[in-house]
Amino acid sequence: MLEFLTNGLHIISEVMVDVMTVDQWTLFIVAALSAWAGYLLKEALSSSLMAVLFFPGFLLGGLISRYLFIQNGIFLSTNKEANLILATGAGIIASLLLLTVLVRLYTHVTDIRTRANRARMDRRAEKAKAQQASIA
Repeated sequence: MLEFLTNGLHIISEVMVDVMTVDQWTLFIVAALSAWAGYLLKEALSSSLMAVLFFPGFLLGGLISRYLFIQNGIFLSTNKEANLILATGAGIIASLLLLTVLVRLYTHVTDIRTRANRARMDRRAEKAKAQQASIA
């Protein structure tokens, strides 16, 4: 079990080192595509806050997918820049799907909590009405 955790931490640290040490051109392309995805999200949802919150996820998704494409030898073109754009696009789409699932999950959990709180408040109100009716 400890070996599994050690290997997992090693892989995560390797990915993060690669993500943090990308060249400026790669970072510029990934940031530009992430910003474009954030703008499209803002226009689609009319929510600037959602676009701002999703931007770091897009950026990280693009950089991680670039790393995964290189490590697994996935080259869709002979052109280096085309591969970068395709890998980044795939990462942004994957991060959009993941972030959407997380938002839906958060909404579902908060909806359950809101319903439970509302039901508890309704029970208290009914109990208070019953006590006042018994006094009068």
